[in-house]
Amino acid sequence: SQNIVPMLCIEHFHMTTFQLAMIYTAGSGATFLASQPSAMIADKYGRKVAVVSGMSVMAATACTFPFLRASWLVNVAYVPYSVAISLAMAGFTPYFADLYDYDAHARSHSLALQRNVLDLGEIVGSPLLGALAASHFGFACGLHSTLLL
Repeated sequence: SQNIVPMLCIEHFHMTTFQLAMIYTAGSGATFLASQPSAMIADKYGRKVAVVSGMSVMAATACTFPFLRASWLVNVAYVPYSVAISLAMAGFTPYFADLYDYDAHARSHSLALQRNVLDLGEIVGSPLLGALAASHFGFACGLHSTLLL
């Protein structure tokens, strides 16, 4: 979504960079506000439920992006996507913490590893998906990439 949403907003809705920034600000705020409830859901119903629910909502919401017909709908779609990120991460993080449950120092390294893997995915995946979406296939390629998520 980090590559497809800006293309959608700029090419189809002619949004300004400020409007685009507001979408990401709303998404970050939603992720922030959902972090504690997401952790409670993961604790109460289990990690797998949190991960599967979060990833399912992320995929479903991401698939709606190419079909949005109004700029305000992008914000409406991006907020649940961001909440779903929080829910999925609330399920994933304890798995990394469990890798070294017996050693606090090693546990901090495993949590750092999780963050590094996520960042590496952004570093490698974003340029590749961005190039794919901006290729001669244009926005239709972005649609296909989104549906693959």
